[in-house]
Amino acid sequence: MKPLVAFYFAVILLAQSAVAATVSLQRVPEGGLQPQVVTDNKGVVHLVYLKGEPRACDVFYARLESGAANFSAPLRVNSEPNSAIAIGTIRGAQLALGRNGRVHVAWNGGGKLKPGEKHPQGTLNYARLDDAGKAFEPQRNLIGSTVHLDGGASVAADALGNTFVVWHASTPQSTPGEKGRRVYAAKSTDDGKTFSVETPVNMDTTGVCGCCSLKAATDHTGALQILFRSATGGLDRDMWRISAKGKDSGSEKVQPWRLGTCPMSSASIHRDAKATYYAWETSQQIHWDKTDADGRAVSPTNVLPGRGQRKHPALATNAKGELLIAWAENTGWQRGGDVAWQLYDSASKPAKNGTAQGVPVWSYPAAFADAVGNFVILH
Repeated sequence: MKPLVAFYFAVILLAQSAVAATVSLQRVPEGGLQPQVVTDNKGVVHLVYLKGEPRACDVFYARLESGAANFSAPLRVNSEPNSAIAIGTIRGAQLALGRNGRVHVAWNGGGKLKPGEKHPQGTLNYARLDDAGKAFEPQRNLIGSTVHLDGGASVAADALGNTFVVWHASTPQSTPGEKGRRVYAAKSTDDGKTFSVETPVNMDTTGVCGCCSLKAATDHTGALQILFRSATGGLDRDMWRISAKGKDSGSEKVQPWRLGTCPMSSASIHRDAKATYYAWETSQQIHWDKTDADGRAVSPTNVLPGRGQRKHPALATNAKGELLIAWAENTGWQRGGDVAWQLYDSASKPAKNGTAQGVPVWSYPAAFADAVGNFVILH
């Protein structure tokens, strides 16, 4: 082989091996909607999804053992039938893993209220897997003093037994409308057995976009990280990040977005061994950044290559440090669309990408890395 030909052949091989992971697509079990996945430190993939009538559906949980071909038989999470909402795409079940792999699930309620409950706008439901890991305990409504629950909530947990259920709402004394909304959290220090009354996490005067969901997770330092969309003056629907640890809480504007209507957007946070990744929507495009294990920003805000009507990002990484971002494209109110994805190499450089039909009405994708580091997108 001539030296120049050998050089170019080596370059091609190097480029092909830079991103070794493959990306495959798979439907959610039982044709479910709005999947959320978390992988534990044993490689087990935990999944929640919605199924049933979109206005009053059920939450199901399944797991995929490391190396297994199929998810386990599903367990119903909600003890009160038809008490979840798929309509709007952003109020569905959220998932977190806590101490000893305890599964925690939170979701906005859509069923009938019990006698005496004071909040006809809905319930903020929580359930955890029981000690035996065989069934979910009865669901609980964590709303105490807040009212006007709207956009989707989130749940986060750590290895110390702390669990946080986070949502945005107002109080009877708040300024009317989105301007008076705040981000609230109910905290448990005993693995979700009991929770405190909800307290505001942000004291800023940004307001919160009423029908957008927020996302919460704990980072490597134990801080609670929250992405939420503001609604300042009804026009500045910027993305904000809250970092809260103990009594310390601070927030920063991540990216501005001048918009006069609610985009009904969602966000994603993913933590691996080395970094915490964040993704969100601005101007129908997906943006992302990351922080290191010390909580310091280690990348500027990145924008996905290409264009499209992009919503609902999902994040996954593998042991090589490759990053997959999946999202829904061309979806809308009562309209399904496409699933699309972009793979980044370990140096955060764009590599492979793709798109396919198959996102159902009221749904979006989720993603995870399998036992050998290849990526799977559930849709």
